[in-house]
Amino acid sequence: MTVVDIQPGKSVRLSGALGPLQAEGVDGSLTWTIKAAEQGVTIIQSYVVGGYFRDGAAKWAPLVDGMLREQLMRNKSFVETRASVH
Repeated sequence: MTVVDIQPGKSVRLSGALGPLQAEGVDGSLTWTIKAAEQGVTIIQSYVVGGYFRDGAAKWAPLVDGMLREQLMRNKSFVETRASVH
């Protein structure tokens, strides 16, 4: 993916197709919105994909949602672990 916009402390936006979606005729916009929380920050993740899916988009949605959820949780764990070490 390509970083297309960064608003420090507010949001990060990337453009492109992830993983197996790269073989389809689609493009996507992944946005992480950063909001202050009582302890640290909250990240709101949104991935909007459009274009042509050879087998239809319905089968892809739950797979992509699961992958993105797992990735975000791994990033959270990494940040929290590194933060506690320093």
